[in-house]
Amino acid sequence: MATNKNYNIRANGLNAIIRKIAQEEIEASNLDGGGDGDNGGGGGSEFMADDITQEALTAENISGTDTILTDTLSIPPKDADGVAFYLNGQLQAQGSGADYELVGNLTQIRWLAGSGTAVDMEESDTILVVYEIYT
Repeated sequence: MATNKNYNIRANGLNAIIRKIAQEEIEASNLDGGGDGDNGGGGGSEFMADDITQEALTAENISGTDTILTDTLSIPPKDADGVAFYLNGQLQAQGSGADYELVGNLTQIRWLAGSGTAVDMEESDTILVVYEIYT
């Protein structure tokens, strides 16, 4: 699992940085398998910047309950492992009992403020989701 990194994403013009962050996260998840497919291990796909999209979602007031966000991803991600969710610039952990999980066809996000480790969310928070897509 990738480690949390704090990035300030509120400034304009950070597309290149966001793509680099996403590339690091995706490469880290591919390396968890222990190889590149040719040398044994878990395989993984070649990273290409065109395979990445980013979306700002609307934050909501969520306190102490698990809640599916009203905003959804406009394009389904390639898979759940290629998704990086940032709340106020802080990378959040994905999975049951963590900060969030993807549900439905991977376009819905359940914020786990009740059963997981997610902090309470406020409407003034900034959400950015960076993820791999099929091209």
